[in-house]
Amino acid sequence: MFRKLFFLSSFLYFSTYNLTAQNVIDAVRFSNIQTQGSARFESMAGAFGALGADISSNQINPAGYGRFSSSTVGISFHINSVNAKGSFQENNLETKKANFKMPSIGIVISKDISKNNNGLLYNQFGFSYNRIENFTGVKRYQGKLHKSLLDEFASYGQGLDPNNFPPFTTMLAWNTFAIDPDTTTSDNYDYVVNLDSADILFQKRTITTKGGIGEYAFNYSLNYLNKLYFGGSLGIKAINYSDSYVHSEINDPNSIALIDSFNYEYTLRTKGSGFNLKLGAIYLPTNFLRLGLAFHSKTYYNLTDDWTADMTTYRSDSIYTIGEDYIPVGKYKYRLRTPGKWIGSVGIIFGKMGAINLDVEYVNYRGNQLRSTRDFAYDPEPNDYAYQNAEIKDMLRPVVNLRLGGELVIASNYFIRLGFAHYPQPYKKEYSGSYQAASVYSCGVGFRVKRVNFDLAYKLQNNNFDYIAYEGSTAHFKNSSSYFVGTFAFRF
Repeated sequence: MFRKLFFLSSFLYFSTYNLTAQNVIDAVRFSNIQTQGSARFESMAGAFGALGADISSNQINPAGYGRFSSSTVGISFHINSVNAKGSFQENNLETKKANFKMPSIGIVISKDISKNNNGLLYNQFGFSYNRIENFTGVKRYQGKLHKSLLDEFASYGQGLDPNNFPPFTTMLAWNTFAIDPDTTTSDNYDYVVNLDSADILFQKRTITTKGGIGEYAFNYSLNYLNKLYFGGSLGIKAINYSDSYVHSEINDPNSIALIDSFNYEYTLRTKGSGFNLKLGAIYLPTNFLRLGLAFHSKTYYNLTDDWTADMTTYRSDSIYTIGEDYIPVGKYKYRLRTPGKWIGSVGIIFGKMGAINLDVEYVNYRGNQLRSTRDFAYDPEPNDYAYQNAEIKDMLRPVVNLRLGGELVIASNYFIRLGFAHYPQPYKKEYSGSYQAASVYSCGVGFRVKRVNFDLAYKLQNNNFDYIAYEGSTAHFKNSSSYFVGTFAFRF
């Protein structure tokens, strides 16, 4: 069945070849993070830089743990629902995906050290886990288009001997008889798609993403005379991300072309870990005013990408697939350094009636940098990523993120909360297309009974963007993510 299977021996070569698929998109994915945490934290949109005293507050300012005067343990659960509306060639398609996760757990041990008579009242040791990013979602689009993904695959192979075809695209199309040599030219290395120039194809694509980023944080903080708080945190981050899509094209039944339809599948998985440091301080110049300042260092990741692809072509004469032993597999190790942050915060306390907090966060996404792995046994000829890093500096920009949250005491030990956050998109205007800023709206309630706190929150996050499948094929998506969070905390 496979007249061209002898070319597939090149897959063994490409599976170990230094294929650098890492680019500016990967850098943005793992650095453009919106915080997640406890229900109180989420209901105020993560605006805790000057308030503290919450299990998740160390994500913003590690000095926030200094506000604990008693030891506390907390655990949170959340349900996330993602609604994606895809628009393609005047066709609209909506998909929904829900999942259940534990976004936050932590413990703070507070110790009274005032007997030392040095102005220090308490110190705190804390450990927390926060799921700081959730990648789970499904997006779909469909519609008719004159262009085909096969046009792109054929273009990748122009001028190349079939032994040197890109293994995850052109080689698959070649071995499933979707493209053939162009017999109308004298050039032996020109290729054409087995479609008619008049064909209009019905195309559909399903994109599935899974995984997230979790952060394990080890925190130490100090309380000086209830006026000045210091804190530091070591964060260990774990990335588990997968992105897969199935692309299908169906030809008109009346077409004279050999191809009736084809399916192309691609999967990328990224796993790895990294670390960063956070330092912060909170100062109370008066009883009603709190000022916070925090610095987050760059995060240093070691990552591994694994990817694969497969294809099936349905022709009028037969069905052509790729044998299991010949499916291409790629793997690559590399390092990513994401930019640091500066966060300034202002909190206003209204006695026992409530509080409001504003965080202003500066991030320069041009500080992303890709680097070769230090595992020289794996990669004896390191890649300097000069082109990709120049692309990052050219396409990305610095931004200022804003978070505003408030808490109101409506009765003794009963609370209502509201929050809003604005995260500008990290691309420069000329590269952003329709990619828009992400907006977060949140609210929540809570009550306290002796040493027990129970909080509930709802958060809505919206963002719009273009999805470019290949040149000439662009779908527009409107994404909205809903989070329902419940937190149980106990003071001891």
